[in-house]
Amino acid sequence: MKKEVLYNLEKIRNEESVILVRNGAFYKTFSNDAIILWYFFKYNVINGTSSFPKSRLDSVITTLNKYNLNVIIINSKDSKQEYKVTSKNKYKEHLKEAVESYQFVRKIDELKIILELKLKNRLLDFSEVEKFLKI
Repeated sequence: MKKEVLYNLEKIRNEESVILVRNGAFYKTFSNDAIILWYFFKYNVINGTSSFPKSRLDSVITTLNKYNLNVIIINSKDSKQEYKVTSKNKYKEHLKEAVESYQFVRKIDELKIILELKLKNRLLDFSEVEKFLKI
């Protein structure tokens, strides 16, 4: 069964948990959970997915639990482990913060690309950029 299918099936049952799926020597996640990993660990999000080496698993679980996030690890179709926090799960709160932060950084990255292109093509003078940034 595809990793994303395993993820989606588990996410339906546990929508407020971070779901991590074993993928060889890595753990992979999708969608909003990928953005949560980006937010806490700065792991790249590529095409809506994020992954990290299995050697980092304990650290990822510990950190996510520290921030009151439940974690479910899917090792195979028939094998999963749950790491639930004892206090109130804060998935929705952290997801909101993570998405806002991710969107902001993406907009800044887009702006940098636009500015670089305009400066390169001499469509914008650097003094205008300095004025805007108040350097």
